[in-house]
Amino acid sequence: LAFSGAGVVPFYGEMRFIDTLGLTDAHIAHTAVQQHGHGMAGHEHGDGRYVLSRQPDWIMFTGRPLSSHSPNYPGDNEIFAQQDFHLDYEPVRVTLQYVTRRSHQTRTYDLFLFRRIVPRS
Repeated sequence: LAFSGAGVVPFYGEMRFIDTLGLTDAHIAHTAVQQHGHGMAGHEHGDGRYVLSRQPDWIMFTGRPLSSHSPNYPGDNEIFAQQDFHLDYEPVRVTLQYVTRRSHQTRTYDLFLFRRIVPRS
């Protein structure tokens, strides 16, 4: 999974994870940022070409409340701008339901993902 939300997902997910913001990825963390200090702190780094070269099975763009079908951060925009992304990935929408702890209400959210459709080389 390639996603900007490094933290609990890769820690508990026990899967290969690419942090698209570079918090846990040295290559992305060391990329030059043209307008450093002009974006949301910690969300300015990215390298779309590098992320796609790693051929993640799934890509998720950050959004409200969970994910989005369109990019929001510079690194996600770089991924979306690559022709290979549009050729190699298809959108998938998954509906999630869960019961909140405090109010015991059922909440429903759409999770937008992109699944790799070409075989790995």
